[in-house]
Amino acid sequence: MNQSGGTSYPRATAGWSEEISVDLDMVSAICPACNIVLVGAPSASMSNLAAAVRYAKSLDPAAVTNSYGAGEFSTETTTYDVTSTTS
Repeated sequence: MNQSGGTSYPRATAGWSEEISVDLDMVSAICPACNIVLVGAPSASMSNLAAAVRYAKSLDPAAVTNSYGAGEFSTETTTYDVTSTTS
């Protein structure tokens, strides 16, 4: 689903598709009986990724996992810490 719970999925990209496939393979291998929900963001912007995480958390899952690739900066934990903005 998308970051709003809808079926307007993000455009497929080779880089994301490969990472998503690996992540889903690992989660399903670790917990084959689990219900797994993929929530996709429409872009790799931190605001869209955070919105996807917030939506995933609203489903009250046992866990949320994600993989990002970006440069780090000194205020990232206060700027993009989704836990502190959704608790």
